[in-house]
Amino acid sequence: MTGKTKSIGAFALFAAVAATACGKDSTEPVEATLDQVAGIQIASTLMSEIITIGFSTLSGVGGAAGSTTSGVAAAPAAGARIPITRSVPCQGGGSITVQGSYTNDLGTTGTGTVAFDLRQRPSDCVMSTSQGAYTVNGNPEFAVAGTLTVAGWSLGVFHFVYDGGFRWSGPGGSGSCAIDLTYDFDYANSTFTGAGHMCGYPLNFNHAG
Repeated sequence: MTGKTKSIGAFALFAAVAATACGKDSTEPVEATLDQVAGIQIASTLMSEIITIGFSTLSGVGGAAGSTTSGVAAAPAAGARIPITRSVPCQGGGSITVQGSYTNDLGTTGTGTVAFDLRQRPSDCVMSTSQGAYTVNGNPEFAVAGTLTVAGWSLGVFHFVYDGGFRWSGPGGSGSCAIDLTYDFDYANSTFTGAGHMCGYPLNFNHAG
């Protein structure tokens, strides 16, 4: 594992979601509407943070994209189930806490699978977007579960299943955003596919590196 893992969420996830233009589902309940661009930026940041904060435990690198923290986590032993609880401050104020666990099944050759189950809870986390600043909280939390395949210590395919959501307040009022998204990223080939919903907007994307 290397510090390169920290860029997975920040680059690949944002690129995939931001490239998807779509209309809002007519079946969504009526409430204050989060601007689509702002929603993508907030959700992409949360998706990036939960992976970056979580994987910093495996890579031995402290911190998270867009956040500051101190301390360096030790690399886990092969075959271990690694619990994680970590909080980082948001740059605009507030914090993000990630809890959950990993199961490391790589063995001494660095080949196998890492399974993960993480839950994220933002608390009055202020995020800047191109549409203005928003305060984000859990609703009650945002979660990701999945696997990472590794061969000879080289990263393979990330499989993510996101669900849950967040509450927001800012330009346009306040409301909630639900997310359900299945996402696969092939690290070696920089290809990704995904489908689901974000803040009421359907997503379906397929990108070749």
